[in-house]
Amino acid sequence: MCCVAELEDVLVNEYDAELCCLPDVPRNIGSDVTVFCCLIAFYQLYSIESLLARFKHSGNRVVIYCFDCWDVPTVLYSRRRLLRDLVRPSLRIEQLVDRLCLPFRSVCSSLKPEHRALARHVPLGVDATLVNGYNSDRPISVLAYGRQPPNLVRAIAIAMNDPASPLIFHHTDHFTVGGINDRLLHRMHFWKLAQSSRIAITYDAKVTSPHRVPISIVGQRFYESLAAGCALAGRRPTTDEADELLDWPDAVIELPDDPAEVVAALIDLSSDTRGLSAIRERNVEETRARHDWRQRIARMLDDQPQG
Repeated sequence: MCCVAELEDVLVNEYDAELCCLPDVPRNIGSDVTVFCCLIAFYQLYSIESLLARFKHSGNRVVIYCFDCWDVPTVLYSRRRLLRDLVRPSLRIEQLVDRLCLPFRSVCSSLKPEHRALARHVPLGVDATLVNGYNSDRPISVLAYGRQPPNLVRAIAIAMNDPASPLIFHHTDHFTVGGINDRLLHRMHFWKLAQSSRIAITYDAKVTSPHRVPISIVGQRFYESLAAGCALAGRRPTTDEADELLDWPDAVIELPDDPAEVVAALIDLSSDTRGLSAIRERNVEETRARHDWRQRIARMLDDQPQG
């Protein structure tokens, strides 16, 4: 996941950190340092438990940030882990980490009290320095990156990508690729697309990927599109967190369900140059002030009580 690498880049560049990737992690890093561990999903903890135990028992502070954290309760309270904790109490989560940072409050609330004491709610973020969100030269009318409602994107593509249309719709999920072979170039391409787009289609991941994401979330694509200065159009997440994280006017413009009505709404919005300019400036300002990884990292690492 490229967004994980971008968080790691901020840690390296802003905190003079040393990046260590499996399997090339030193067995001994001394003591009295902070070991910051980025996980995509919590089940990955199994592969590094012994390593974290060594770091923790050597007098270091261990902080974990888990992106797709909805599997935390499943992992912590599985029969396998409960039995293993009885047999090897030295590998209990309380013995491995000092702080478990989770981006979704509902997951924090689902933990038992002893684990809730370790947890800190820290929403996802973005490195806003990677993109020119104030760019006004935006030839792409609508950007739909990744998983989106198939019936909607097909209707938009047919309407906007007709050679006779003055509009351009860019969607990346109608072909299959094996993987990304150059993370840096891929993300440069992504950010260039985003800052060249007037509108970004953004739906709650629970709508677009219910088989993968079981809860409503303010996902990565929201923050990325906001940082790029796009107007967000789609479906606002139903989680209560959306009310505090996306609390300014037109942060997410709700689209109707009918594909034909969606197309009409996007065409109207795309032609509103003055309105899009105001939305762009507000989205970028809010993201840089509140949702950059630098603010998130400060929250992960500080020792002040959190509300």
